[in-house]
Amino acid sequence: MIAPRAEFSSELSGYLELGSLRFALGQLGPEYLILHNAAEAPPGRGEIVLFHDGEESRLAVNLPNGISAADCKTPYEKLSTNN
Repeated sequence: MIAPRAEFSSELSGYLELGSLRFALGQLGPEYLILHNAAEAPPGRGEIVLFHDGEESRLAVNLPNGISAADCKTPYEKLSTNN
């Protein structure tokens, strides 16, 4: 007999940090992100900060095109931890 699967839902949240600004994430893909609310920002470096079940992780990124309110997908490039 197969035991019934227990329902489990991870708690996941995050934001994009650009200097002193924080933008809530709506979705995160392998090479793009979608912000929760439309915003504008110039090209530059920042960090994607994720919280998964209370654990924080950070990913240094470059936004080659910046953030445009006219385009919901914002491409990013992962930066090496040596930069």
